[in-house]
Amino acid sequence: MRKSGVWIALLALGALTIVSDASITRDTARDRELTPGGSSVYASLAGQFRTVFANLLWMKADSYHHEFVEHNPNWAQDTDILPLMRMITSLDPHFTQAYASGGWMLGLYQKKPQEAKRFLNEGIRNNPKSAELYETLGFIIWRCDKDGKLALANYREAEKNAATEFDRERLARAVRTLQHQVASSGNRAP
Repeated sequence: MRKSGVWIALLALGALTIVSDASITRDTARDRELTPGGSSVYASLAGQFRTVFANLLWMKADSYHHEFVEHNPNWAQDTDILPLMRMITSLDPHFTQAYASGGWMLGLYQKKPQEAKRFLNEGIRNNPKSAELYETLGFIIWRCDKDGKLALANYREAEKNAATEFDRERLARAVRTLQHQVASSGNRAP
């Protein structure tokens, strides 16, 4: 991973250089004429490149994670993947899976719930309709902070934003379960 990590970092640096160069480029009248709505073609291409590169990094992170688990089943020791999650979300702030995975790893495996909540809240600011991020944040709050009411609020938001009927029903059951646990335990996780 060390060698491939260096290559990934160099590729990311190159991508960020290209993106920052494109974002500094002046938005000329000619550029506005080339695209509907007046945005720059170069900025649009740079944005598409960032999304593609984020997806490539995600595939690399997934591959690396499975290689790691094959040789070491203790997922808590897989700390090299966290910078990849940060890189992916920097390149594509709408990549909710990277926010959710990073938050889960930080909060539960690395025992850094405050960092996990900050990371997940950043993801929610960038993706306010993501049921996955609200659910993950609710779980971290319930499991790490033992705050049932705040966890319940996040699960309700997840239920409200669920994209499928299956997820709505699944989250509705989770909300009912949390309501029962909060009522019977005085807001503390059992």
